Amino acid sequence: MSSSTYKVKSEKRLLKEADTRVKLVDPKLHAVGWDENSIEREYTISEGRIDIIGDEVQRRQPKWIDYVLRLSAGATPIAVIEAKAETKSAMSGMQEAKAYAEKMGVYFAYATNGYEIQEFNYLNNRYTKLDKFPSPQELQQKYFKAQHRLLKSTDAEIQTIAATPFYSDTSGFQLRYYQEAAIDRALEEILKGKKRLLLNLATGTGKTVISFNLSWRLIKAKKIKRVLFLADRIFLRDQAHNQAFAPFADARGFIPDSNGNINKTRDVYFSIYQSLYAQASDGKRIYQHYPQDFFDLIIIDECHRSGFGTWHEILKYFSNAIHLGMTATPKREDNIDSYQYFGQTVYSYSFGTGVDDGYLSPFLVHRVLTNIDKQGKLSLEDARTQGAEIIYSEEIEPKDLYELQEFERTITLPDRTRTITRHLAKTLRLFDPMGKTMVFCVNMDHAEEVAAQLQNEFSELGISNYAVPIISRSGDIKVDVYERFKDSDKSTPVIATTVDLLTTGVDVPSVKNIVIIKPIASKVVFKQIIGRGCRIDPLVNKHFFRIFDYVGATRLFDDWEKPPQPLPPVGPVIQDKYLTGVVVDSDTQQPIQSVRVTLQIKANVQEYQQTDAQGRFSFKNLPDKKLGLLLTALGYKKRQLAITPFTSADKFIVIEMKKLHIIPRKKVKVIGLPVHIAEENTIVLEKDGKSLKVTEYVSYTKNTVKKQVRKPEDLIRIWVNREQRQEFLQDLAEKSIYPKLLAQILNHQDTDPLDLLSSVVFGSIPLSRNQRVEAFENLQQQFINSFSQDAKEIIFALLDKYRSVGIDEVINPKVFELPPFDKLGYITGVIQKFGSGEQLSQAITQIEQRLYLNYDRS
Repeated sequence: MSSSTYKVKSEKRLLKEADTRVKLVDPKLHAVGWDENSIEREYTISEGRIDIIGDEVQRRQPKWIDYVLRLSAGATPIAVIEAKAETKSAMSGMQEAKAYAEKMGVYFAYATNGYEIQEFNYLNNRYTKLDKFPSPQELQQKYFKAQHRLLKSTDAEIQTIAATPFYSDTSGFQLRYYQEAAIDRALEEILKGKKRLLLNLATGTGKTVISFNLSWRLIKAKKIKRVLFLADRIFLRDQAHNQAFAPFADARGFIPDSNGNINKTRDVYFSIYQSLYAQASDGKRIYQHYPQDFFDLIIIDECHRSGFGTWHEILKYFSNAIHLGMTATPKREDNIDSYQYFGQTVYSYSFGTGVDDGYLSPFLVHRVLTNIDKQGKLSLEDARTQGAEIIYSEEIEPKDLYELQEFERTITLPDRTRTITRHLAKTLRLFDPMGKTMVFCVNMDHAEEVAAQLQNEFSELGISNYAVPIISRSGDIKVDVYERFKDSDKSTPVIATTVDLLTTGVDVPSVKNIVIIKPIASKVVFKQIIGRGCRIDPLVNKHFFRIFDYVGATRLFDDWEKPPQPLPPVGPVIQDKYLTGVVVDSDTQQPIQSVRVTLQIKANVQEYQQTDAQGRFSFKNLPDKKLGLLLTALGYKKRQLAITPFTSADKFIVIEMKKLHIIPRKKVKVIGLPVHIAEENTIVLEKDGKSLKVTEYVSYTKNTVKKQVRKPEDLIRIWVNREQRQEFLQDLAEKSIYPKLLAQILNHQDTDPLDLLSSVVFGSIPLSRNQRVEAFENLQQQFINSFSQDAKEIIFALLDKYRSVGIDEVINPKVFELPPFDKLGYITGVIQKFGSGEQLSQAITQIEQRLYLNYDRS
């Protein structure tokens, strides 16, 4: 380079990053043939993580990729470019470029300052310095050559699908980066010839949108002709049909249609398992009216909780199709069946990553335990000593000790429920009494009781439907109540209590509070529940949510929920400081009670208290740095300040608050109740007789049972015969084998002993009791429909008892002394509804046997 060139350059203004893109990078891309249709600038890779600061939130800076290069307009991304100011080296942007390329799932990353161009090629893992960008043809040739090596499809087929654009419309809607990546990874697996695929993305990240775009591209590329979207609930089916798949217009339809007809003229079909499995007038199942090769792609919505027996049989019939499973939960012991069927996840996007990217809302956890829940058990003798009245019928033999998981199932504790609802009501008043709230209860009776008590707690608001139960004994949501609750434009109902109908697929973006009163052992269930609060809803200013945990369920949090964290600072963080204060009225200097004092420890981490009768608050174990302090009280101006904690607990600060000078309104009285942080309960396994480790006990069980039962079919034959089953279990007990203990150490408390033993001994996929009930309701419709409506109500109630505690509860006559049968007239009323005691006995025997049909789980 000549000296004159140096002189000219030194006299011009050096280009900043944005100028570098416009004046240097754009011309270089155009020079080698990239047109504007294939270049996408400032592609959003993160909306900016939301941080909770007191009662408010703030977003971090969004992140975007300077350039994304595509095979054609709106089609598969192929490369990313990170541009830096001309004063910086090209390599200074390479780590960013690589990070973006890995997020997008592309093979080529480029970094440039407008003069130098550095390439990283993921196909050979090499850096290369370039004089110019590759042309579209050169980059496509590299891409397709790599794809041809990996895939089983022809070059023409690969190019056609990769160049087919994602769906776009005039609204400006754009897929998020992870949605594009999930679709492209699924397309690659399909082109490899894979027939079973699993996408694992957190709740609220748009799995149905992904399945629509995948279907759209495959159909437009003429790789497939027909798609079946399979759900297990009508409202989930309709939600997909009416919203995500709406662009297919008249090319979509239901099976059967609204008139009960079986049509074969659509491109995309929607159905639930029950409809496909129902019998037509000719005796065939509905799905059997379609040729086995009719569908090319079957999408299984929420595959981790689908009616196992039914969908498996349907998928086996359509085995030639591609089967795409969608789930919101990572691989766990309690959803292993989905992963065994579909194989390894094609693409995964965790809740924590969604929070870090700013697409999902963060949360704050409030752990509260009553004295009973903290103990995790209740002794009737202790209850009597404390003056409690214990009521039960003569037929019931009460136990001496009841565990936490039995509360509201086999023993009802009205005082506990009342204490929890009162505390919840006071806390909701403290934060936002009109914030949409979901409360997860033990069973339907419990949900109804909690809704009634919360309605009474807020009766002064004058809202007749403030708290409502969203439940159903027949397995589907009451649509009008659900639709009103999920509508952000409608302020009521405010609180919805439920058991499990709201855990999956239910989209209520405005929910600000998730309340857990039911004991939970399954991480899958826990993740589904907290997923209900993860959506952001600017319409109601909802950017974060609160989890109120009354049973210690938040112990189940793991890395799936945690956003990626920066490395901790070197050296220990000492937390030994105090912050004590008194809050007073600025005019009268009198202490103010029930002021909510929120201490911001760091982003998304808060502690809060209420001032006592003397206006005092006190925090301890604080770091030695400035912390944010927010004070709010009814009738006073909000006060926010930054303060450094004290080294001594005796030192304190006086904070004044000014009254609001507003027209007096009817006030809601706020009564504080201290929140006690839950202690994590550790269950200690004690085993009399044999001293075995967990793995040894499982192995011992397997070897012992296998000596008596050679095949899974033999075990089922024993199980469906009540006397043989009881003799078999008694024999196992004599050998120190207890299914209940096995369930506890394997964390399968919701699994039937038959499935537990079959899993341990023969390696079969275990069904939960809930899955057996779902399969029963799907497969045994003809049996259920042979009874009157009154009898059906009793059958569903018995199935609910089985779901909660097992088969012994169903076959025990004392079950009719428990809710909900007490409302039906106990055993006498139940017999009247069935017609005779003999008919009732036969029905129970049939339920027992049909629950244990050998549903294929291969």
